[in-house]
Amino acid sequence: MSITNDVLIACSDETRRGGVKKIFVVPACEVDSFTAGASHEYVAAVTTVGQKFFEIEGEFETKPFTAEGTTENGSNVTENTLEVFVPKMEKVKAKELNDLFAGGKIVVVFSVYDVVSAFDRAFVLGYDEVLMLDAAVRATVNQTLEAELQGVNGYTVTFSGKQTELLREYVGTIDSNISGSISFGS
Repeated sequence: MSITNDVLIACSDETRRGGVKKIFVVPACEVDSFTAGASHEYVAAVTTVGQKFFEIEGEFETKPFTAEGTTENGSNVTENTLEVFVPKMEKVKAKELNDLFAGGKIVVVFSVYDVVSAFDRAFVLGYDEVLMLDAAVRATVNQTLEAELQGVNGYTVTFSGKQTELLREYVGTIDSNISGSISFGS
């Protein structure tokens, strides 16, 4: 495959925003597939009937995403990492985060502070058209309780894994546990 179109910067690209806004997770074993659209996007998530995405809420500006691409032996791979800081160590959060940590592979849909039409722009992490569910990510959880009275107190959740494609934008709807039906993209 070779490039077939120009990659241009529009005026609106000059005022882009960074930052992950919301993170939704679902066990990989509950995902059947994603439906690819005409461009580099997914237009639907096909999950087990009744399966909902669960939100992992973190503090503002504590949710970085990075992807490092490599090419070896003619094969492209990206190492993806999404982090979120969840403040205040306590039993309710610890139970859910421990279940996430021990629960195996997951698929993530995360939105960013970049609105498309009336909806947030979102991306799929942990699924691609080559690896499919083999691209699912794992979650690790670190706990920090600093000595200072105003020190850090909370959990850093890291989602990491490999994909063979750049993240696909998600232009569709998911059913979330707490917020009901959520639409992304345009």
